[in-house]
Amino acid sequence: MDNLVYEAKARAEPGSMLFHIVAILLAIPFIMVMVLLFVILLPEQVWHGILIIVASSLTPIAIIWAIWPTRYQIFNDKVRIVLGRPFHRDIRFDNLEAAIEGGLPDIFTLRSQNYITCFSRSIVIMVRKKGMNINTTPSNPDLFLENLNKAMAEWRKYNISY
Repeated sequence: MDNLVYEAKARAEPGSMLFHIVAILLAIPFIMVMVLLFVILLPEQVWHGILIIVASSLTPIAIIWAIWPTRYQIFNDKVRIVLGRPFHRDIRFDNLEAAIEGGLPDIFTLRSQNYITCFSRSIVIMVRKKGMNINTTPSNPDLFLENLNKAMAEWRKYNISY
């Protein structure tokens, strides 16, 4: 049975939120211009064009929402990265070798998957036995790292076959 040990929100800095706001504000005039062009140029096919424009504009927003981390949860046997509902990614402790603190250059390594929400000097790197390492940016990296290492030590105490 999974018991939640610790939960941290993903770090959100004004720069990363500003990026999303600007992207949405730039998409709105684009959609309006495209709709007007369809109305003027192709009046008999307006609704098909409007539907295509709206669908193609909302698809990237839906994809970003689905893969953007919102919370990081530590259970008694795994770490869960909560993405846009209902999506999540579980990393079991039997595949985790260590959890260490890293820095900005670690984000750009080829042996890691990034579940980061901002460019930060302090990230948590989950070093895996098999597969790529996982980089995260919880709101309080030191407390998250402390609780993760504590939960992993407790799990290893009762699971000798890791």
